[in-house]
Amino acid sequence: MRLPRGGRLCYALFCDEEGEVDDVILAAYEDAGGEVDVIDVSCHGGQRVVERVLLGLSSAGAEAIFSEGMTAQPASGSIDVRQLAYTLARRAVTRRGLDLLLRQATLLPRELSRIAGIAEAGDTDQARHLLRGMISRSRGARLLYAGAEIAIVGPVNAGKSSLANRLAGRNAAIVTDLPGTTRDWVSIEMAIEGVPLRLIDTAGIRAPADELERMAIEHGQARVADADVYLLVFDSTTVASGPLSEWRKTLPAERTITIANKADLAPHHTEDGCEQAQQRLLHVSAKTGQGITDLTRLLMDVLGVDDSLDVQAVAVTPELCGRLEALAALSAGDLAASLRGLLTGGENPATSRLW
Repeated sequence: MRLPRGGRLCYALFCDEEGEVDDVILAAYEDAGGEVDVIDVSCHGGQRVVERVLLGLSSAGAEAIFSEGMTAQPASGSIDVRQLAYTLARRAVTRRGLDLLLRQATLLPRELSRIAGIAEAGDTDQARHLLRGMISRSRGARLLYAGAEIAIVGPVNAGKSSLANRLAGRNAAIVTDLPGTTRDWVSIEMAIEGVPLRLIDTAGIRAPADELERMAIEHGQARVADADVYLLVFDSTTVASGPLSEWRKTLPAERTITIANKADLAPHHTEDGCEQAQQRLLHVSAKTGQGITDLTRLLMDVLGVDDSLDVQAVAVTPELCGRLEALAALSAGDLAASLRGLLTGGENPATSRLW
């Protein structure tokens, strides 16, 4: 069988002496000389299937490398940015996330080398500006492979579960006209524009009917305390839809999108000056799909995910962000030398001080 070139995927049927084992996806990673030195095999069977694949590969002379033993940090203490991207690629669950990380294996070393050249030429301010640009794009890039958590919150009977189902494209949450149908938070796995998302559909806030419902509401609030984005949903057909101004005080404004749901049933009504107080307000119908395209577009904007991430070099981990930030504070000579050390894994005075 012809192996895929570096950065490419290949579908294959894995067989051993007993016959067919599993459908697998192969990814090849090349060394600095362009030779394939690592083959990543992804299978989707149970434990016995994985054991047969490992035994088959071992009998053919391959060495199995388990994730616990993988590292992108050589003994010298500096980061091999190319291997870092390949290691992270094993965690990607969408095609877009995988493609981004495989591109970073080329883009990161190339851009860091270019910035080092700019620093060596004496334009330290430009080098620092470029490094900080890589850092500023990091959050959106990490969400493409690590995923984001979206919390759907708001008053009872506002259509939160219907919105969750509409975004997920399936009936993952129970929907009825009865207040309090969702009594505990519900987690829904999905992806939008290649970004893995976990929707958390929470119980509507109201005076609880019993102790169990009170505990469920509190549990839901605790569960979404650190969400990446909040969708604050209210019923646009009801004037008394709940004190949204009080809701907004409890949510981070920069990560909150307010949604006037059931827009197919009512004119564009907003409560307590919501239009003026909250710029991220959309009129949506979870039932008909009205406004959903605008919502997904705004959601990507709040998450910091745009098309530029697919073609630009980014700092793909918080650790790398921290180290690039430390580099940006160095003098011109140390900055260039440290960037070269980051690329080669070599020792130099500046890198030994930093890592």
